[in-house]
Amino acid sequence: MDEKQFSELMQTLNIIVHLQVADLIKGKSLKECIKILYQANIGPAKIGRLLGKTTNHITKEIAVMRKKGELI
Repeated sequence: MDEKQFSELMQTLNIIVHLQVADLIKGKSLKECIKILYQANIGPAKIGRLLGKTTNHITKEIAVMRKKGELI
């Protein structure tokens, strides 16, 4: 596989991931979305990119949920 093919494959995989995430979080609050994605072992930076929020915002929300015992 050459570099161009690899790049096209990665773009396709990113589209699939974004579509799956959109379906998973459809109709849910931001807090619920963060919780679902974080529990799926997705890091704050990626969650932020998926939800259109900053990494700092996501990290803060995760910290608040942990403090309240909403995240393990």
